[in-house]
Amino acid sequence: MKVLLTGLTARAIAESAVRAGCDVVTVDYFGDLDTKRLCPNVSLRERGCGYSAAALARVARELPYDAVAYGGGLENHPEAVEALAEGKVLLGNAPETLRRVRDPALLFPFLAARQRAWRGLTGGDRLRRREASSASLDILVSFAIVFHRPFCGGLLLPPDQGFVSDARTEHRDSPPLR
Repeated sequence: MKVLLTGLTARAIAESAVRAGCDVVTVDYFGDLDTKRLCPNVSLRERGCGYSAAALARVARELPYDAVAYGGGLENHPEAVEALAEGKVLLGNAPETLRRVRDPALLFPFLAARQRAWRGLTGGDRLRRREASSASLDILVSFAIVFHRPFCGGLLLPPDQGFVSDARTEHRDSPPLR
C-alpha cells in the first residue's frame, strides 16, 4: 500500500514511516534533502507554489497513492483533507470530525462533560473509563498515528480512533514500539 504523507513539512512522519518499512510518497512545502533521501517527495517550493492546503491537495492528485496521512497545518482545512482522501483510505480524523472539533458550541460542552465525569478517579480508573466510553466519543480531541510494522503489514486502525493523552502513559492496546 502506497501512503501519501503531506503537510507543511513531511520529513518527521516520513522518517518514522520509512523506518517502519512503509512505502511512502510525500508532498510538502520545503522538500528538504533529508526528506528526498528517505522517499519520493514533491515540493511546493520547488514548483514555485506558495504554501496552502489547497496547493498540497492539488499536487497530490498527480501522484498514485492508496492511503493518506496528513500532518501539521491540514487539520485546519477539512476541505483539503476531503480532497486528499477522495477514493483513498484516510489515516486520520475525517473532515467532519475536523469541522466539529472547531465548533465551540460542540467542543466546550463535550470537554466540560468529560471533566465532570473524570473528577475524583484514579489514573487506572481513568484508563478503564476511557476504554469503556471510547466507542461513544462523538468528538475526537486528539489523534496520533504511530507507524509500526503491523500497520505496514496490513493492520489498519479505524481512521476515527482518537484519544486524549498526557504523553506520559501508554495506551494498553497499543503495540510495543520497536
